[in-house]
Amino acid sequence: MKIIYFLVIFMALLSCKKDNQKVNEIEIRIINNSELKLDSAKVYTTAGDCCTCDSIIIKAIEPKTEATTQWHDVTTCESDGEYLIKVFFEERLIEKTFGYYTNGILLDKQISISTYSDSINVTSVIK
Repeated sequence: MKIIYFLVIFMALLSCKKDNQKVNEIEIRIINNSELKLDSAKVYTTAGDCCTCDSIIIKAIEPKTEATTQWHDVTTCESDGEYLIKVFFEERLIEKTFGYYTNGILLDKQISISTYSDSINVTSVIK
């Protein structure tokens, strides 16, 4: 009978999951500080110049507004890598690499991306 109680408690402990174990989720916040409508922004996980692993797209952000989304189940390359953002404004493309992840594990819990008509500024909050 003691074995059954032990197994029930053991299984209950194994099924617990802490919030900080969600290593494949990140909040993306994009602030359009320009006078132009942002047609779309696409954020990628990359492994250097050779390949992209996953991406998320945020569409149609009006001037002087922002959009926030949760990127769930982010797929990273099983190595060290960085992020790449491509922002599309009326016939223009602005790109920037930023951030870092290691061994496929995200280090940030939030990324804030401020877009301007000619540049991008990125800040992040580490887990």
